[in-house]
Amino acid sequence: MPRHPQRDATGELRIKRAAAELDVSAIDSLMAAFAESTSLPSEEDIAAPTPSDESPSDTLNVPFRVAVRLLKSGAYEECIAILDGVIAATPDAGRGYHLRGVAHMRLKQYQLAISDFTAAIECEPQLAAAYSNRGYAYLTRDQLDLAIQDFTHAIALNPELALAHANLGIALASQGRYDDAIGSFSEAIRLDPNLRNAYQNRGVAQLARGEYEEARRDLDEAVSRGSGSSTAFYNRGFLFIASGDFERALQDLSNAIRVQPELADAYFLRGDIFRARQQLKRAIAEYTSSLEYRELFTLARFHRGESFLEIGDHQSAIDDFTALIEENAHSSQAFFSRGAAYAARGDVVLAKRDYEEALRLDVPEHADD
Repeated sequence: MPRHPQRDATGELRIKRAAAELDVSAIDSLMAAFAESTSLPSEEDIAAPTPSDESPSDTLNVPFRVAVRLLKSGAYEECIAILDGVIAATPDAGRGYHLRGVAHMRLKQYQLAISDFTAAIECEPQLAAAYSNRGYAYLTRDQLDLAIQDFTHAIALNPELALAHANLGIALASQGRYDDAIGSFSEAIRLDPNLRNAYQNRGVAQLARGEYEEARRDLDEAVSRGSGSSTAFYNRGFLFIASGDFERALQDLSNAIRVQPELADAYFLRGDIFRARQQLKRAIAEYTSSLEYRELFTLARFHRGESFLEIGDHQSAIDDFTALIEENAHSSQAFFSRGAAYAARGDVVLAKRDYEEALRLDVPEHADD
């Protein structure tokens, strides 16, 4: 969240200027968004069809093989069409529901996928992959308790299912249970050392716990295995920021942007590095790029407004703080900072009004009780 107004020795409110280090609250806010920004499962985290899926019975062997080939080739709608016929002919074919659920997940039709995985489980209660994939669908919908329940059941049925361990780790980390998450990621890596997302997510969980050396090892591994993954570069850049190595952070964040030009968080963090170095025009350019890709990025707009204020562009600062107030009329920080911008350009009446509103909003309700 934006920084709180501070008071100087005379008791007057003032803005806390950028120091020689980054705004820790900004990093804390991004870490709080762990599940959203760094650890959502990707397509490689969906349990793929197995040989048993390709031939559940002699009578259905041909259509299942065709459906699996279509699924693997990315022809998801065609795959679903074939499986619709298979399921209509044999409604108790659990693997038919399971494969159709995977196709729906590839299309990001998560509620349909959940329905199919549930039907698959009703037909074949021992089908571990169906529990694992339904857990994945719950995870993408932020239904973490249901996801954890399904991943745990999948592991009970098949302890060797590496993806279930990896995705369980994501769900646990999303709840802030980093120790448990690291254990799950480690087991996933033991079972499948090529599961690159597990290295990346274990590294992020270790970063959240302040274990920088361990995080660095995992994120290095993720970068080396990621074939230029923007997320791997971004996460390692985040680690370098947390450990104070801004040069390497800039290199990794720039690589992340090269791979994924719309990665708003990477521009924002580059902006904070330049702002900490008092390279304010460069910082403003980075915040502007961030806002182009994510218009309602509160921290980017707030930091850009403060940077405008520091270089004396009072109107641009006022415009940014006004936009923040329009988004959240209860933001004392935005009112205070806009007041500072008004004061800097000599609008005493408007400055006084905003300062008073900032102070009013900062006073806890029932403070006089």
